[in-house]
Amino acid sequence: MVRGEFVILRSGRTKPDKNLTQLLTTAFVSLSLIILFVAGGLQLFFYFQSEKEVLYSKQQLIAEGAKSAVNNFLQKKIQALEATAGLYNPDATLPKEWELALQRLLGLETAFRGLGLFDLHDEPITYVARFSPSQVDHSADVLKSVRHCHSTPLEPFISEVHIDPQTSEPVVYICVPVMNALRELRGYLTAELNLKFIWDLVGQLKVGNTGYVYVADQSGRLIAFDDTSRVLKGEIVSGLPPVDNFQDKTNIQATERSRLYKGLSGTHVMGTAVLLKEASWTIVAEMPWKEAYQVVLRTGVIFMGIVAGMAFLAAVLGAMVARKLTVPLRDLQETAVRIANGDRRLQARTAGPAEVAGLAEAFNSMASQLLKSLQETESQYEQIKVARDALQKSEARLQLALEGTADGIWNWNLETHQFYFSPRWYRILGYEPDELQISTAGWSALIHPEDLETVKSRFNNAILSRAPFAIEFRMMTKNGQWLWVLSRGKVVEAAADGRPIQVAGSLADIAQRKQAESERAELEAKFLQAQKMESIGRLAGGVAHDFNNMLTIILGRAELAMLKLASSAPFYKDFHEIMEVGKRSAALTRQLLGFARKQTIEPRVLDFNKTVEEMLDLLRRLIGEGIEISWKPSPGVWPVKMDPAQVDQLLTNLVINARDAIKDVGHVTIETYNTMLDEAYCSSHPGFSPGDYATLAVSDNGCGMDKKTLDNIFEPFFTTKQLGHGTGLGLATVYGIIKQNNGFINAYSESGKGTSFKIYIPRHHLEGVAMAEVDMLAQRQPGQETILLVEDNESLLEITTAMLKELGYNVLAADGPQAALQLAEVHDAPPHLVMTDVIMPGMNGLELQKYLSILLPGIKCLFMSGYTANVIAHQGILEEGCNFLSKPFSIHDLAVKLRAILDGE
Repeated sequence: MVRGEFVILRSGRTKPDKNLTQLLTTAFVSLSLIILFVAGGLQLFFYFQSEKEVLYSKQQLIAEGAKSAVNNFLQKKIQALEATAGLYNPDATLPKEWELALQRLLGLETAFRGLGLFDLHDEPITYVARFSPSQVDHSADVLKSVRHCHSTPLEPFISEVHIDPQTSEPVVYICVPVMNALRELRGYLTAELNLKFIWDLVGQLKVGNTGYVYVADQSGRLIAFDDTSRVLKGEIVSGLPPVDNFQDKTNIQATERSRLYKGLSGTHVMGTAVLLKEASWTIVAEMPWKEAYQVVLRTGVIFMGIVAGMAFLAAVLGAMVARKLTVPLRDLQETAVRIANGDRRLQARTAGPAEVAGLAEAFNSMASQLLKSLQETESQYEQIKVARDALQKSEARLQLALEGTADGIWNWNLETHQFYFSPRWYRILGYEPDELQISTAGWSALIHPEDLETVKSRFNNAILSRAPFAIEFRMMTKNGQWLWVLSRGKVVEAAADGRPIQVAGSLADIAQRKQAESERAELEAKFLQAQKMESIGRLAGGVAHDFNNMLTIILGRAELAMLKLASSAPFYKDFHEIMEVGKRSAALTRQLLGFARKQTIEPRVLDFNKTVEEMLDLLRRLIGEGIEISWKPSPGVWPVKMDPAQVDQLLTNLVINARDAIKDVGHVTIETYNTMLDEAYCSSHPGFSPGDYATLAVSDNGCGMDKKTLDNIFEPFFTTKQLGHGTGLGLATVYGIIKQNNGFINAYSESGKGTSFKIYIPRHHLEGVAMAEVDMLAQRQPGQETILLVEDNESLLEITTAMLKELGYNVLAADGPQAALQLAEVHDAPPHLVMTDVIMPGMNGLELQKYLSILLPGIKCLFMSGYTANVIAHQGILEEGCNFLSKPFSIHDLAVKLRAILDGE
């Protein structure tokens, strides 16, 4: 008999910690409490946030209201000062009248402690004070305020806050400009404003029941608060967060958001601060946080009570539900024990909860469940098949989308070095997909050599940093042209250790955008050039004015002396040399006014060919024998209207420029012809306008210029010559003359290949060419008429009087407009002509001529000036009916001009 070993398996049971009823009750209560706490907590949180925003908004409105009140107070004081400053003409008001005006203003505005009027040199004109005034010359605060006004001379200014050493009260100084009727700055009106008048204004503002508002200046000093004792002590509050934040110039904003901090009262508050920019003051509204959040705290207490009640109710309901669940489970347990004891025909009842019924159903229908599982597997297979078909259709749609987009798509596998490029990527470069095979080396070969290192560097940096990139560079197209493109991309796949594997991105054609940017940059450069020319032109006009006045005296004295001396006299030669130097100086002045486009001109209708031809002999003498001038006029060149002297200046400067560019032997060609500029040409040449133009071209075969030099040739004082060999005004003068006549100029040059200038002057459509002025001096008898001479410069008045008397005229000399009007009224024999300077103090020459026309109807007038402004000329062209003589002038010029006017020519 074979002995066998039997292993008896026994099921072990452990005593459960809790029964199902206890577990379900605990779980139900816990889950209910979690849900309640989460939902209620979120509700309470959002309620708190909502209440906080409401509180912040209210606080913000209070702070803004305080700011508005303080700002209105300051603006009213500034308006009072501006009104007083505008009531009187500073050029005609006496200091005593100003003092009375300031006394009245001091009586009306109780906040002003003192008022002062200062001139442009900070010297006091008058000063009044409410109490015993200290000497204004020793008032550092007042003088500092006035001096600061010079940095913003036409705007009101509010000074820093100062503390009165006697009363400890804060004060500021307000300064407004004082201007005459011509809006010219004549001085400053300054007021000392006592800030204690804003204490009540700030103290009346309440924030809740216990809140308050205070004001701090730019240094953090308390200047307005309900507790005035703290203000008088000069308390510094810059340590408080809102004041400190506004003192941080790198983080300054007009308004600071409300926040919690320890406030001015020493307790935690909710505060809001705003900046009064006009005075750089900080206005702060604060409310104790307990008062601010008392509604929120009360709501929190109520919520906790609700949570406790809901927890108790959840426990009761959990116990009831648990009891209902355990009854069918006990029945299922008894059925399982009976089946284990052999009653296998017994089937479990499927009554009770769904979970218990499902368990019983599992025992009773194992076969049907297996079949159902097989059916579900087949259904899943069909779903996978449908998904695979949908994926294929989606990929086809994606390919169509890539074909239709304006950008090309690319993908680069960094491990296998495989590339993918969409068809659009190839077509941007002019290829079809099957025409170009791309490798790493081939991709680099398509990039412009100047851009390659930059592209590689930025691409590698973007891959290492895993950051998106966008790179602009040039790529070679199929036709061999360089195309500007924009490539964007980023790492889209990385290995487990962080190594990038796949990089993907797009390629866009940006050639049009680059062209637009280039054109915009060119237009900006031309605009800046025009501004620079205008600024230098203003300077040149002012210099020429003073220079011409001095030259008039020098040339006049020299000419008068020469008329009184024989040519063999000892000093005749010296005076003649003075005359020649003076004429050369006058020519330099004309050059300055030429490039400034401010010279006074007398345009005439000219035959371009005839005018240029008359200059040829002079030009040949200028350039010497080694350089040949070729003159190639075209027949029928359109007439132009401009000053003949300006044509001489153009040709002289251009030919001298050509001479300096030629070494020893060379050739200069001067041509004239007609040109019609259309819209297409002007669109590609910014600054040009369509129309008919007479063209003057000057070309040479000299050394030429590179592009950098060519870009600067019209700059005033720009020269490539050695020091002392050029002024840099020649081509600038040419440019100014052309612009003054509404023309254009183009310069073409290459190093070693010569230079060509083409000047376009608008065609003049009126027929007839003006004849040159005839020198009438030799054909006229000496003058016998009476001339009323008006000149505010004493030296010029004296020399012009001498010149007129030398010509035989009777002279009534007046040193200003008022004197001229008096002479016109009292003189027995009315003058035949008034000769007046244009720019004079109090009244200009045109205004004087209008007054004299009323007193002396029909009187003739000759204007003279060394300064050309819009009073007499518009863009340098004389108005109809105005007779003008530009300084400096000679006796010869004066005699011809006077006879032409007096004889009606």
